[in-house]
Amino acid sequence: MEFRSAISKGDGVLMVVALVGCIHALFLSPMNCYGSHGEAISTTDRMYLESLSLQGTLTFDNTTASATDWGQLRSQLPPSGVMHPTSVDDIATVVAAVARSESELTVAARGLGSSIWGQSQAHNGIVIEMTSLKGIKVAPLGDAASNGVPFVEAMGGEMWVDVLTTSLEYGLAPRSWTDYLYLTVGGTLSNAGVSGQSFRHGPEVSNVLQLEVVTGTGEVVVCSATKSSELFFAVLGGLGQFGIIAKARIVLEVAPQRVRWIRAIYTDFATFKADQELLIGAAQPFDYVEGFVVLNNENAINGWGSVPFVRSDINAAMIPGHAGAIMYCLEVTKAYSAAALPTLDQVCITSSQASVPTPSWARIEWSGTAMMIVFCLRCDCDSGFLKDEVTGMATSDACQ
Repeated sequence: MEFRSAISKGDGVLMVVALVGCIHALFLSPMNCYGSHGEAISTTDRMYLESLSLQGTLTFDNTTASATDWGQLRSQLPPSGVMHPTSVDDIATVVAAVARSESELTVAARGLGSSIWGQSQAHNGIVIEMTSLKGIKVAPLGDAASNGVPFVEAMGGEMWVDVLTTSLEYGLAPRSWTDYLYLTVGGTLSNAGVSGQSFRHGPEVSNVLQLEVVTGTGEVVVCSATKSSELFFAVLGGLGQFGIIAKARIVLEVAPQRVRWIRAIYTDFATFKADQELLIGAAQPFDYVEGFVVLNNENAINGWGSVPFVRSDINAAMIPGHAGAIMYCLEVTKAYSAAALPTLDQVCITSSQASVPTPSWARIEWSGTAMMIVFCLRCDCDSGFLKDEVTGMATSDACQ
């Protein structure tokens, strides 16, 4: 088998990542084929793969569903076969078999297909559909290796939304996650996993205790910062070129009991940037700080209509006449414990600098884990805004 990865072939790779509200992770494999082979899988290769002992399934029929990705920038390149693993051994078995093959058969790991340039495609090769690799275990007390720090152990095919909801059952949550949670653990850890907590805790890749990786030869390696560390740090953010992340242990923290959630609109980038830097560098910083672009229209998906929690609380008359086609939104949260509730009113965004006055719709408070899930899933809201009827959410005018 010839390894045809971007690194092994020495080809330059240009990754353009658009950070507009939600970041989408790439899930590449160590044997990913950027080019394509015109020849279908040989009869010999197919018979060889069909003879493998797998717990999951390997099919050579109806493979077109595994030939698409989120970017849709490349034409569909259907694989010859699709494997749905149910164990790490399944992945290792197929990768090892392909590695031993003398043909040019290629393999690509695919999570939710959120790659943008066909990186999860393997034309006439084998696509490993990682979403069938399931399993989440929470260790609320940690273990000796983590020095008692709680963690969650998730298989690479699990989605972050399920990692979060399972962790919340124990009153815990990941310290850092992506804006959009319908991405696989293995996919985002192969990229970075950036969002509003990154300025405090780093991206998702900075909050991993241990990985279980399938290398390009089919070897299964358990690695960490102190064990097989070179592989550990190469795989985290390595774009899949050094191994397939089959399992990960992710640091958890106590989920907030109560949160203030604030949004503000700006027409001037310099003021928007200054406020964001002020909040990040504060002595007692917010827990979540993120800025994003909104269009100067009432569109509920990408305009200022997407900013308020109750859409009727903002209208075109509130937008300054000098505003251009592009505006900016600053979104922050501050978590509290029950003991800290008396100081809740002391926390205010620098709304006096915001271009649009910050009324009650831009500040809400919640308690309980249900609203934390609502916040984390805000990028998946079809309406583009959240309704104040949601249980546990209350508007607050404390900063006015």
